[in-house]
Amino acid sequence: MSPPSSTETTTAPLGRLDHHRASSIGSSDSSQYLLSDIQNSKQAPSNIFGISKTHPFANYWTCQGGLPEVLGVLPNKDQADILIAKYFEAVDPVYPMIDKQQFHADYDSFWALPPAEKPEADAALIGLHFVVYAMGTQFIEMSSDKERQQIAEFYASAAHQALRISSYLTRTSLTAVQAMVLICYFLMNDNKASDAWAFGGVLMRQAYAIGLNRDPEGSMPQASARDKQQRRKVWQAVYFQDTFLTVLLKLPPTATFSDNLVEGLLDDPEDTPPCTIGGVVCTYPQSSNPMSICNIAPTTSSTPGPSGALRMDVAFIRSMWLLATIVQPSICTPRALNNPLTTSPRDKANLISSFRNYYTSLPSSFTLSHHTKFAVFAADNPRVARQNLFLRSNYWHAFMLVLADENANAGVRCDVHGAVEAGRVAIGAFFDIWHNFRADAGIWWVFQHRAFEEAVSPCLTPHPSNHVTNSRCSFSLLPYSQHFPRHVALHPPHRHTELHQSLIPSSLTLRKIVGRFLKSWNMWEMALRRCRRLGQRCCARHSKRLHGEVAVC
Repeated sequence: MSPPSSTETTTAPLGRLDHHRASSIGSSDSSQYLLSDIQNSKQAPSNIFGISKTHPFANYWTCQGGLPEVLGVLPNKDQADILIAKYFEAVDPVYPMIDKQQFHADYDSFWALPPAEKPEADAALIGLHFVVYAMGTQFIEMSSDKERQQIAEFYASAAHQALRISSYLTRTSLTAVQAMVLICYFLMNDNKASDAWAFGGVLMRQAYAIGLNRDPEGSMPQASARDKQQRRKVWQAVYFQDTFLTVLLKLPPTATFSDNLVEGLLDDPEDTPPCTIGGVVCTYPQSSNPMSICNIAPTTSSTPGPSGALRMDVAFIRSMWLLATIVQPSICTPRALNNPLTTSPRDKANLISSFRNYYTSLPSSFTLSHHTKFAVFAADNPRVARQNLFLRSNYWHAFMLVLADENANAGVRCDVHGAVEAGRVAIGAFFDIWHNFRADAGIWWVFQHRAFEEAVSPCLTPHPSNHVTNSRCSFSLLPYSQHFPRHVALHPPHRHTELHQSLIPSSLTLRKIVGRFLKSWNMWEMALRRCRRLGQRCCARHSKRLHGEVAVC
């Protein structure tokens, strides 16, 4: 049989994938979409988790163009200022790994260079600028979504080309790693999760190569406290991205070797010096340059000042770092091997306790979830409100997975009521971001896919009999499937909370699904109440038969 031509797309049905996996000599428990598990002579390449069929970075570049060719497509200064301001408004609050003061100083210094000297700039820094432009473009309101996507993808291609010119595969830096982290998030938001997964592997190797996983107190004892703090922030960004992407994709985590621990993160490095460029002290948020981005887009009165924002950012980084250290070994690792999360009821109780203890230790600004109060909070402090939303979404999604875990052989039961309630609280974070930051809600791929999994989790069942079981009674959730979109399949996956890969939709389909859920907010309360009432009736009937008395669930 001749191979398909380059213009021909061949996609094997899911049944064929499973058939080849059954006869493969590879691991039978790994992802069904990994091509290493498929006999190459019988299976055409297929997408892993995305819908893209081309290289994620379009090639606009010539062999001899070099950095001047990349600089030739820079936006004008006014447009760049708008995109930088949008990035620090929408992206930096939830991934605060860039030293804002240093970035603004480098940015102003670059734009102040005469045209003849700009090609001498650091190519990795230019790559960072371009990916910031790309992410800023994703959050800019435009008349056409297609136009916005094309412009953002063009800037992302320029960022990648700048990194190529810097030889980022053979020589890297903290700036290059920061650019690569943002490129991964850009690819996710651009519905290229499989490309982000692959690119993240290169990112992880380069982060290891420059020692970001090592405690800077031991690996860089002569560095300033500011530099050590910055390395910890960037490592946290790499570690966090790897952990929570693997939660969604159910693939093995790779940020697993580190002695750079959260305990080393400082609230305020004692020897933090003012930022300097060429011996000139750069103050924040004001700059001596009247065209500086700091002066064009100053901090609003409702946002904390530099010191207050820094303290909250450090608290947010610490909180997310701690959450990742709990989630990675307890959820990512066992799910990557298709194993239950816990091995005994006591083990599950201890894991639940660790999650609850973590949540009670969080600052109140990160746990506020009352819809009306949060709307006021978001209007007064949008930066911390965005941090609140991402922390709540990640925490309650992970907690839902823990509560829904079951291990029949070890006597571990699925806590149906707890899992549904945790899913309801988790999806509440999506409704809050939708109501208060609607443009953000339409862009963040990770937020959308967590919401999708939380939304359909009540109609996924742990047993082929389509019944869910708690410690006291057994009942079916299928009667409530009428409240969900008709095209959501109810085929039981391997475990109660593990979404079958075929259920992961494209961003367009996902937005339609989420739109339907937005019209059905009361569905969650209604489904939960019905589950409880039905569970009580089942327990009562069962108790009457055995003991002649009514038990209360």
